[in-house]
Amino acid sequence: MNKPLLSICIPTYNSAHYLKECLDCIVCQFKNKEVYNQVEIVISDNASEDNTQELVKKYQKDFTNIRYFRNSRNLEFDRNVDIVITKSEGNFCWTLNDDEFIEKDALKFIFNIIKNNLDVAYICIDSNNILKGNKIRYFKDGDDWLANVGLTGGLISQNIFNKEYLPSNREKYYDNLWIHLSLVLEVIAHRPNILIRNIFKSTNHPCSHGWEKGNSFFTYICLKKIIQDLHKYRYDKRIINRLTNGFAKGLSRNIASAKIHGLKISFSNFKLLIKEFYNYPFWLFVSILVFFTPRFILKKIKNFKNK
Repeated sequence: MNKPLLSICIPTYNSAHYLKECLDCIVCQFKNKEVYNQVEIVISDNASEDNTQELVKKYQKDFTNIRYFRNSRNLEFDRNVDIVITKSEGNFCWTLNDDEFIEKDALKFIFNIIKNNLDVAYICIDSNNILKGNKIRYFKDGDDWLANVGLTGGLISQNIFNKEYLPSNREKYYDNLWIHLSLVLEVIAHRPNILIRNIFKSTNHPCSHGWEKGNSFFTYICLKKIIQDLHKYRYDKRIINRLTNGFAKGLSRNIASAKIHGLKISFSNFKLLIKEFYNYPFWLFVSILVFFTPRFILKKIKNFKNK
């Protein structure tokens, strides 16, 4: 097989059932020989304890463009994303979550986009319906991107990178919980990028947002730090400040959700809250009130709003 135009990079862990559906949506498009000859699937298994390995081997019998790698132990999300990108050989790499299902003919659509835009650094799939019916929108650089669509690209499956522009020192983003978005923001800082129409099918399976034990609070903090560090890539300070202010305004809602999903009232969590948002006294005060509000009350408030 010649060097593929596109690598579909799937980091996975204990998700064999969803991975099967994900792969089925991809391989059915290999009937198109042009697609089959220009795409590879790269799977990095983070030491799954289910039947992921056996499942992938079955697909490999029929499709020689599927490559599988298994970590000896669970290296956590960021490292596994980096591994699957590193193992890929395509000109462009698409980081696809193992529980995402793409539309029929999605690959052909993406190939046409890539072939007509080989110089772009990044292609983002519009899963938020920003385009409202349009198929494509161009942006000149990261400031243009953030000013118009904000932090779009936070879902790992939205992101298709031109590998020519990916930094080689990706380990600097380990353990920030957002390696994919960190890469997006570095890659597009001073390069053209595009937003294309959504190509995902609707699914009925429960979504995993990492909310267990209130983890959304910690991912929120990490995301805020990523935005604050954008000055390293010479982003417009006004855009950085606007986005950071938005995190402060949304903090109380984030804490309420995190508490409902298990965030503990502890000294370490309280200290982290103060440390990260002391520059926003009003929003910090509101958030502290939420932080100490009993969980059952927050649940009642949420149920009332839902009704």
